[in-house]
Amino acid sequence: DGSKLWEFATNGGITAAPVVSDGRVYVGSFDSVFHALDAQTGAEGWRFADARGWFWAGAVATQDTVYAPSLDGNLYALDAATGNLRWTLRTNGPIVGSPVVVFDRIAVGSDDGTVRLVRLSDGGDEFRCNIGSQIRASLTKYEAPEDTLVYLAARDHSIRALRVKSNGSPDELWVHFTNREDP
Repeated sequence: DGSKLWEFATNGGITAAPVVSDGRVYVGSFDSVFHALDAQTGAEGWRFADARGWFWAGAVATQDTVYAPSLDGNLYALDAATGNLRWTLRTNGPIVGSPVVVFDRIAVGSDDGTVRLVRLSDGGDEFRCNIGSQIRASLTKYEAPEDTLVYLAARDHSIRALRVKSNGSPDELWVHFTNREDP
């Protein structure tokens, strides 16, 4: 009927859409705290407060892990049930857009102009694709039988497609510049 079921106040603004998974709502805020809330009651289950920057982009949840990108340049892999830190991926710039899961990896773009693909399990075995321009938008993907395409927009007015092989290796498939007559 549209009546409010619950509300939860943070100490900072929220820009990212919350992620709902396995009965929990996950969201970060401008107070540099990432929260896990009970989806039915709004009660806080846990909080992660070790980031040094705001949570601007939306997180990604798998069955047992939540991947939270931060403006401090880190992607935090948090245990979905407890909030304990599993691993951290450090980049050289803020992470403004949401990452995507590709095969057994997570792809994340950074303001440092690089898309990184690391194993979901431990954040290791990193593959990189240097775009050469700040990435300030969320990544998106299209899954094909033999590979996956990851699409992104960069600050240089480009839209790009990366082909990601099943081993996690990315290759730029094409680039389109939106500010040129002949892109």
